[in-house]
Amino acid sequence: LVGKNAALCENIGHTYSSMGDYPKAEEYFKEALDFTKAKDPEGEESNLGGILLGLGLVKERLGDLEGALPNVLEAYQYYKKKHHPRPASLTAKAGMSASKLLKQLGQFPKAEEFAREGVEIFKITCGETNPLTAGALHDLGDILWCQRRREEAREALHRSYELEVMKDAFSLITVLEIHNLLMDTYL
Repeated sequence: LVGKNAALCENIGHTYSSMGDYPKAEEYFKEALDFTKAKDPEGEESNLGGILLGLGLVKERLGDLEGALPNVLEAYQYYKKKHHPRPASLTAKAGMSASKLLKQLGQFPKAEEFAREGVEIFKITCGETNPLTAGALHDLGDILWCQRRREEAREALHRSYELEVMKDAFSLITVLEIHNLLMDTYL
């Protein structure tokens, strides 16, 4: 057998994350990052973006929002540079993760920037009616409502609501979350 390497450690990290063992997942993502930085500092031959994003999301689940943000932002920059000048859904995915962290940290204007970009990238790369577009619109509407920007929040949430209920198999919980936020904009 080959032994430990970045790809193996990343895959084990994702597995532990899926199982809910976030401390173990963090350990393996850090090992994957160490392997990658030692052999491929720019991430040209590896999945540096996936490792950074995985590590950031695990830190978020462990409650370390401020520790998660630099990893997620680095993943975002990695994907943005790697796919430049084309928009890429991985850039939007990392940007939406950054947006959610920034929202939780109360940094609403910066969270809004990432969410708006994510909506536009998902529209281009996945389509106007894609579930990823719907989710990004939901997040954008929530961020706008946190800033009490009623009309803009209502518009984003209404479109997200329309898209969510069009799915063949939708999450009733997600639809109700959007519905409640949307109704709040009318109160």
